[in-house]
Parts: sequence; structure tokens; C-alpha cells
Amino acid sequence: MVKGAATLSICLLTTHWLHLRLTPTYESASIRRFQEGRVDNIRSATPEALSFVKAITDHKAALTDSEKLLLLKDAIRAQTEYTVMVPTAMEMFCCYGPVVPEGYGACYNPQPESILFCISSFHSCKETSSPKFAKAVEESLTEMKDLCSLPQSAAGKPLVTKEKATRPSQCHQP
Repeated sequence: MVKGAATLSICLLTTHWLHLRLTPTYESASIRRFQEGRVDNIRSATPEALSFVKAITDHKAALTDSEKLLLLKDAIRAQTEYTVMVPTAMEMFCCYGPVVPEGYGACYNPQPESILFCISSFHSCKETSSPKFAKAVEESLTEMKDLCSLPQSAAGKPLVTKEKATRPSQCHQP
């Protein structure tokens, strides 16, 4: 299975088919390692991610699994340019709520053999459902795993070899 924040961000985007549109999903990123850094949003809506989401959710699209896999690779590469994640070794997670009533909060912590997810939404919003969103996340991860499990001849190069990380010029030193 492919691991990393980029893969999980792309997975969250594929859940849009639940509402037949993209829904606001707050995905937090810690920037505490940077001077005066706290948290920021992960901006995962790249053009490459959109191409993959459309390919994977439009069942009328006449794309082969190999073509979908190439789009997934492109989406992960583009997302990796923007983020890098250092998961905690502990089986813990944080949780935060959505920032708008019709949105979701999505927090995750990849572990060696699993991924801890926390999905939240407002009960007062009739359009959102945390259980349905969580089920859509599970289905998206399964579909992405199936694409990544294609025979090597169809898959080509490895999906991700190493995530890029950029270092700020001034890091916060405790």
C-alpha cells in the first residue's frame, strides 16, 4: 500500500462523489517546526488531483485502470510538492470540526499497519454525514489500493519512491 500524506489527501478528494460535488473538507497541517508556525490548511485541490477524481468517480469515463493509475501517480506527485507528513509513532489522533456547516473535518495519522481517521460533521446539516463520508474514504482507499496492485507491466514505475520535503530557511528551535 502507498503511504503518505499526499496519498491520503487525494483519497479525501475522491470522496466528493458522495455529494456529486466537492465539499469543504478541513485538513489541518502542523507548521510548528517553523519559526512562529502553528497550523495551516492543506491545499490538496491541484489540477492533477481534479483529473484523478474525475477519472475515478465518473463511471461513464472510458479510462482503463492503467490510465487511472497514471492519473493517480500524477496527483500524488503534485500533492507531494505541497506537503510532507511526519506521522506520530503513537496510536493517537486529534479531531477538529468542519469550518463551515456543510463541510467536514478530516484528521488522519498513518501507522505502520493501519491509518487512524477522525471524520466530523455537523449533525444540524442534512447534507453531510460523517459515517457516509468515512465509508466513502474506505471505498476510495480500496479503489486506490486496487489500482496500485496492478501488475508491474500495467503499473510502470513505482507509485512513490520518496516524498519531497522542503526546509524553511529559519526553523523554530525549542
